[in-house]
Amino acid sequence: MSPATEGSPHAGRRRRNPVLDRLFPDHEKRVARKLVRSWFIQGIGWYALVEVAARALLEGGFVLAMVLMGLPWVALLAAWPVFHTAAWFVLYGGFMRTWIVLGVSRDLATLEAHQRRIAERLWRTSLFALTFFRGSSGRQRMNARSDIDVCLVPLGTSRARILGLLFLWGLRVESLVRRIPVEARWIDLPRYAPYHVIGESPLIVTRDSADRRPPAERLARDGILIAISGLDGSGKTTVARRVVAGLRQRGLDATYIWGHRQALLKPEIGPDISAGVLFESLWKRLGRKMDDLRRHGIAKFLYDVLTSLDYVYVRWKIALLLRPGTVVVSDRYVADVIAYLKSWGRLRITIEGLLVGIAPEPDVGILFEIEPEVALLRKTENSPAQLRRFAEEYASLKTFLGLVPVDASRSVDEVYAQVARVLVERAGLDLPPPGELPTRGASTRSVAPAAAARG
Repeated sequence: MSPATEGSPHAGRRRRNPVLDRLFPDHEKRVARKLVRSWFIQGIGWYALVEVAARALLEGGFVLAMVLMGLPWVALLAAWPVFHTAAWFVLYGGFMRTWIVLGVSRDLATLEAHQRRIAERLWRTSLFALTFFRGSSGRQRMNARSDIDVCLVPLGTSRARILGLLFLWGLRVESLVRRIPVEARWIDLPRYAPYHVIGESPLIVTRDSADRRPPAERLARDGILIAISGLDGSGKTTVARRVVAGLRQRGLDATYIWGHRQALLKPEIGPDISAGVLFESLWKRLGRKMDDLRRHGIAKFLYDVLTSLDYVYVRWKIALLLRPGTVVVSDRYVADVIAYLKSWGRLRITIEGLLVGIAPEPDVGILFEIEPEVALLRKTENSPAQLRRFAEEYASLKTFLGLVPVDASRSVDEVYAQVARVLVERAGLDLPPPGELPTRGASTRSVAPAAAARG
């Protein structure tokens, strides 16, 4: 490598082509790359699978119509890119992306007036659980080069999703007609919203994400899911079993389940092990430590995928247990899976988002908070450094996942009493005092963890 190129930002990359450089300077090539990338994946993400499905139906319907019309394959291959380009520019946000990439500006008064117009429209509609502006429009500090960035989270009904998508596409069509850049984002679930406002304060327009049905109706119609998360040694298992015993004493159909890395096979069929635990076992047999995953990106990604599959299996078992009139108490839930994976190194946001997405929001999510040093005195399976990493990850997830904090450093009876108060407030479930609990409350009818997966 020559001295002239050694210190350049392109050092180590393939050699530049002088002919192409003259025809397409750096700026034009960057613009072209951004537009081509947008043409392929604009607005597609793990957080917007409903819109992705709608696009697939739209473009699949176009292709099917062309086939039924008897169009030859050559014409079909030429027609689809034209249709996709038109849909991308008008419906998928291509106009906005083109506007931003080309650096077009608009007077500030027009942008602010259109933002107010969108906000008033969002106030009038009843299709969304949550809507907010983010970026410069959320901070209300726009300039002539800004775009209006609005996020829409639909209610859970099919009607809200269908009409909400039409509303979203209407915003994008209007932005083209008015020549105002509007980045209208679709977010499938309210739990995904925090991923879009990291490090900034959004401007909330509407919020209606709470389940307003009375607890008794929720119990009778869908059942109630209680999830208890926290460090190993914080007392989750002990208190969860006591909660199940107390609920049964009140005459409720309650079940305990281990919510982290269930064994894939029954003990009488095969080894008591999960996919993630099997990976850990093989990794250690190769002479590696779990901390080594930080230096092996591919191995860490494989481990994350296998552990996520374990959680899909756990999620399926919870779905089988959660029926009308039942209460399921999950000892560990999605927060524990994410905290565990992130403690061993970087977790791709796609996997984290999908884990949150496949996990129905519990009626009550509780986080047992305890100092790592105190937890270590109770349970010595993890190192102090590992527990500290766990604690940091739980702290970052508490707000994201809406977990109710409970002081787990106290006695078991005191922690149980705190949980009892939370259950009364959040789910209308009344637990008996600790002294009235049976001595062997939840020893039966529970879905227990695999021995190899404990901890």
